[in-house]
Amino acid sequence: MRALLWLLMVLAALGPASAVAQESLPAPKLKLTPAIGWRLTAVLRVDVERDVPVLIVEGDVINSSQSERPSPTIRFGLLARDGAELHHWTARPNEARIKPGDFAVFETRLESPPPEAATVEIQTIESE
Repeated sequence: MRALLWLLMVLAALGPASAVAQESLPAPKLKLTPAIGWRLTAVLRVDVERDVPVLIVEGDVINSSQSERPSPTIRFGLLARDGAELHHWTARPNEARIKPGDFAVFETRLESPPPEAATVEIQTIESE
């Protein structure tokens, strides 16, 4: 049953071209929690590739401090409705260092995300 609900959610996210009833689960919400001196922007979408749902997150990490810094690691967590973490992974931005006020781009993909995921939390982890 969960697989069917997840498929309905994915097909609904694809837009009106899909032949699916309009009643489906909402796409996961985004929760951005950057560390001090960083800002995040992100866009979430769900595609279907080879009949498999794929969660895609694209965004920018912005250096809001006054000095050049190493790019942070970006941590992604899938949270259930009760806040419990179901899965997590990390990615790196496209730039090794970011100047003050500048940004780096990140993109990540997750095949077959858990259907009970209600929120995608994105955090920055300081590089050492």
